[in-house]
Amino acid sequence: MGPLTDTIAAPCTAVTNGALAVIRVSGPDAVRVVDSLVAPGGRRLASLRSWSAMRAVLTEPDTAILLDDVVVTLFRAPRSYTGEDVAEVSCHAGRATVERIVGALLSAGARAAEPGEFTYRAYLNGKMDLAAAESVGDQIAALTGEAAQAAADIRLGALRQALAFVHDALISALAQAEAAISFPDEAPDLDVRTIERHVSAATATLDGLVATARSGALMRQGARVVLAGPPNAGKSSLFNALAGCTRAIVSPHPGTTRDLIECTLDLDGYPLTLVDTAGLRDTDVEVERMGVELAMAAAASAGLVVQLHDAANSAAHGNPVQITAPTLHVISRCDLADPEALEQPAGHLPEGALRISTATGAGLAELQSTIVYALGGAKPAGGSAILTRERHRSEAATALDACRRVLAALRQGVEPDLLAVDLHEALGALDRFGGGGVTAEVLDRIFADFCVGK
Repeated sequence: MGPLTDTIAAPCTAVTNGALAVIRVSGPDAVRVVDSLVAPGGRRLASLRSWSAMRAVLTEPDTAILLDDVVVTLFRAPRSYTGEDVAEVSCHAGRATVERIVGALLSAGARAAEPGEFTYRAYLNGKMDLAAAESVGDQIAALTGEAAQAAADIRLGALRQALAFVHDALISALAQAEAAISFPDEAPDLDVRTIERHVSAATATLDGLVATARSGALMRQGARVVLAGPPNAGKSSLFNALAGCTRAIVSPHPGTTRDLIECTLDLDGYPLTLVDTAGLRDTDVEVERMGVELAMAAAASAGLVVQLHDAANSAAHGNPVQITAPTLHVISRCDLADPEALEQPAGHLPEGALRISTATGAGLAELQSTIVYALGGAKPAGGSAILTRERHRSEAATALDACRRVLAALRQGVEPDLLAVDLHEALGALDRFGGGGVTAEVLDRIFADFCVGK
């Protein structure tokens, strides 16, 4: 990131042909920079109180060429998003208009903001901790309502509250241990039960947080779900059924699908990429063989493979292809199969597999919930804390391991100075959660994932 003494500017809304766009200016010179664009005779931003707005005509400072008729809102430090003086220019949307105004702001002395620099400054100025800052990017990038809610919960303090409880419990335990270390003659004997009660409470909370990490990562990042199986096993029909529209061609002739066909699903709040693939079989047709190779590569890198077994055509399974990725077996086209054959599956139909029919819809709801469960999805309660990033999971796991060592040491009668070492380690992990002790390299990597203007 550039110097914090710079005044920065960038659009903080997507550049589209919509009605309005917002350009944010932040830094010690924000008021002067915007005022320099106000047409002669217009009201000056410097005259406004914080959290006030004014209408203004903006012009290029050097040429006086009209830029736009806008509304400017002023947020004076420290009561602003970044903690600095901030001016937000609401102008008419459209690439040309936005680019002209931003260009004029840069000519007047602002610098183009780097990706995530507004939120980076908000973090450095104490407007939010690092986990909340990360959640800003997550909420912007969220592909489902539940993912957006999880990010909003973190930004609004659900995770901070949980960690504050853990922090207070560990501080209470550490106070007991430190007193026994520093004042062995004056302090009473080490209160093992009190320390154990505090650390047990912290452990339970951390354990619950770590348990949400797999589901949280799935909610934030999604996963690829690949449909695989022999030709005409119903893959394209299932793809269309799950997508809710006709995306893949369905034909009675084998080998119709040759390329990978993808769509993004909101499956119970989780953003999943569904992939339809070519039927897996040996073939001498070059283009079909290439499709099979693409299918196998997609299956190998999938988060989950849904492998279809055609209930109505046992011959299609004479030479099954081995798939090494996590696999969910599904018996398809059950409406066309002999009911007795389904009661006692033949060798080509795996026992315990889900049974579906895209023609009747039977089993599709169960299949969707099973896909989410197989990927680790478990929807949290609204407003509850959930770990969505690997950095969060790692720090919580570090604190949890340290707490468990404290509990084990208490049972073994370990000296208080050794208890204090593990308690300090747990507290250090909690501190890093909020950004304490995090290196500049890690910060740069976190905020580089943001888009410009955020």
